[in-house]
Amino acid sequence: MARSQNVLLVHPSVSAGSVGELIARAKAAPGKLTFASTGGGNSVQLAAELFASIAGVSLTQVPYKGNAPALTDLLGGQVDMMFSPLPAAVGLVRDNKVRALAVTGARRSPLFPELPTIAQAGLAGYECELHYGIVAPAGVPRPVVEKLNAALRAALDVPEVAQRLATDGAEAAWSTPEAHAADIASEEAKWSPIVRKAGIRAE
Repeated sequence: MARSQNVLLVHPSVSAGSVGELIARAKAAPGKLTFASTGGGNSVQLAAELFASIAGVSLTQVPYKGNAPALTDLLGGQVDMMFSPLPAAVGLVRDNKVRALAVTGARRSPLFPELPTIAQAGLAGYECELHYGIVAPAGVPRPVVEKLNAALRAALDVPEVAQRLATDGAEAAWSTPEAHAADIASEEAKWSPIVRKAGIRAE
């Protein structure tokens, strides 16, 4: 029903003005760069783990119990970088309290139109988005599934719904039941190796 993405932020003291420079710095000092994580295998942590895996760098995770304390320590310079949800970062970037380098999705974000995606910034193959969908118990009759799907599509076409999603940094992304099932399978195949490599466990 919708997709959203994160934005890569660094503290102003980090001497990296681009994704390429950040990767070069990480390679020059393995494990020295720290990233704030809200744990539990959510998008904030997974975005960083995928970044490290594709870039071939080692980053040190600093876990937090929520986005607010993680951003607080990023602002204070206790951590070097963070993959933050978009809405929480807008004001901080505008006020030059943190530096935004790129967004994590497949396309640029309307909230940060000037920022490239991480893939556009040079890390080919990188894409990290949250996919929001609705599922029903197995065995629900097909006519019921189709009726629910049509109602969802109609709701996503309502301008007020699209605006609310945009405010939360998300974009409507209606799909068919088959496409949603295929997306779930694709995401599982993509993220399972990353989760295993990072040793992420449900909390």
